Amino acid sequence: MLLVGLSMPRTMPREAKSPLRGFRHRAAITQSSLQIQLIILRRLTMASQRVALRLPVAYRAFFLLIEPLSALAGAFYNHFRQQRYLELLDAASAPSQVPLSTSVAMSQLANMYLFFAINEALVLRSTWDLRVWRTVLLVLLIADLGHLYSMKELGPRYTTTSRVGTREIGETCRGCGRGRRSSERGGDAPLRGRRISPSLSLKKQLEGPPTAGRRRDADAVRGQTAAVVFFVLLQTNTSTRRHDAFSADRPEVIAKAGGHQADADTAVRLRGTIYNMAYPEKFTGFQSPSADKWLEFDKNSWTPRPFGDHDVDIKIECCGVCASDKHTISGDWGGCPYPLAVGHEVVGKVLKVGSKVTLAKVGQRVGVGAQVWSCGDCRRCKSDNETYCTQQIDAYGAPYLDTGYTTQGGYSSHTRIHEFWVYPIPEKLPSAEAAPMLCAGITVYSPLKRFGAGPGKKVGIVGIGGLGHYGVLFAKALGADVWAISRSRAKEADAKKMGAIGLIATGEKGWDEEHKGTFDLIINTANSFDGFELEKYLSLLDVHGRWNSVGLPGGDGISIKNQDFISNGCFIGTTHLGSRREMLEMLELAADKGVQGWVEEIPISREGLQKAMEKLEKSSVRYRSCMTGYDEAFGA
Repeated sequence: MLLVGLSMPRTMPREAKSPLRGFRHRAAITQSSLQIQLIILRRLTMASQRVALRLPVAYRAFFLLIEPLSALAGAFYNHFRQQRYLELLDAASAPSQVPLSTSVAMSQLANMYLFFAINEALVLRSTWDLRVWRTVLLVLLIADLGHLYSMKELGPRYTTTSRVGTREIGETCRGCGRGRRSSERGGDAPLRGRRISPSLSLKKQLEGPPTAGRRRDADAVRGQTAAVVFFVLLQTNTSTRRHDAFSADRPEVIAKAGGHQADADTAVRLRGTIYNMAYPEKFTGFQSPSADKWLEFDKNSWTPRPFGDHDVDIKIECCGVCASDKHTISGDWGGCPYPLAVGHEVVGKVLKVGSKVTLAKVGQRVGVGAQVWSCGDCRRCKSDNETYCTQQIDAYGAPYLDTGYTTQGGYSSHTRIHEFWVYPIPEKLPSAEAAPMLCAGITVYSPLKRFGAGPGKKVGIVGIGGLGHYGVLFAKALGADVWAISRSRAKEADAKKMGAIGLIATGEKGWDEEHKGTFDLIINTANSFDGFELEKYLSLLDVHGRWNSVGLPGGDGISIKNQDFISNGCFIGTTHLGSRREMLEMLELAADKGVQGWVEEIPISREGLQKAMEKLEKSSVRYRSCMTGYDEAFGA
């Protein structure tokens, strides 16, 4: 394209000034250039004989000689759409959701723009205009070269073949046999026999239907991916026609490419929204029917609230078990709307996003905590204190004022959440490890962070349970000197494994004497105030030290007198969950420092939930439970 464009000014009239003049002539040359590209692609990918080539070299040479700026427009477009265009050819290991038709269309538009720009620039009479055009083109070329060399390597040497008619694709890779076709390897190439559509991203096509979700050889996948890229480009190179999205009422809209067709049940991204034919109209979950039958957990279905422009639909993979779940459905904290599915430590995969969503994307692994909405406009929301918004809505048992819909929790197949309350999960964090952090973790991380826990600070954690053990783990990760405080020494060994310097046993005589006035911060996570001597705990604090209580035990609470804290002027208060900024910081810290909660996984079912609740009732959890096995319970 570049060579053709440079040759054109010799045949163009010098006096041409208008960009419309000579349009028909340029259009003819453009069409010829596209035909040249088509011929080259056919020589590369449609030869009847076996062709061995190093795909990275061939790919770069292809763009440098024929389309030096085509990928740049696609990169700019998808940058502003918050996609990952640079990972298109490495779709096997990257969560790219860029439809091939979009990339091809933008590529061809970039070709035509470059073609017209070069020719108009070289026939302009103004020396200044000519300099401007040359500068722009030089910058674009340099940027494109940087783009090309930033592409990930496709890996080992592959051998690509195509047979007339069947168009089977075979590849050679290290460790998977030389010259063996996908049919001979029995399924290593995941796209073999599958229907491929340029309307789909390669990542989505590689994922395939849920039943095909199995481990695949990474090199074989990448070789297959690269070969399919050439096939799809071949089919769409001479046209930038618009492809319709799959929808429930149009299953017949299937674009063909390379002799294959796309799976009708595969999700397709179109203007920010994913439509999936298999997407459920109703969500299913385990609900408690009433306070007196709170352990029965009936499996019911319900219609979710209407889908909004900023909403995200998530297919749940696992959900942590919190003491709040038990307190709510058992009536410890008063009444709640039954039937109710609880659970507010959710991790899952995004299935659908609204047209205005920018904080999440389809296919991304995300988490949801104990709050799912706030007004976003008040002073609290605008100062990273959205969890204190007076219009906040909890993850379960709370009504939306506009629709009256009562929120249902994470013991369910799916959930629908405003994007602000959806958090990306770092790759290093396993789902079952990340889930309990979304409530228990953030509940202790927020006060640790807000009140300066770090190197040189002495921090006490009262109660080594589900909340408290995360308090020890995160205080240690922040660099503080952390002490565990418990009734007995039964958990001393565990506390030290978590990172505590030692344990203070409040059941021992004179337990407070040694540490009086030495703590900068004490976080109380205790689930009971029976026999609680608050004045002794407060005496452990240094001047203006902080006592922060995040545990929410039932009962009448505890009384306090001014005399209990006047001697050191300590501050007494509490915190509620944590802001979005704190949540993201906590997850990154956990991934970077290798913070791992002590989590027991329990398959979700009526019996599994009963087991988890009974362990909470007996305080026998060590130290957090997480419900897993959602595909088995609700279907893949």
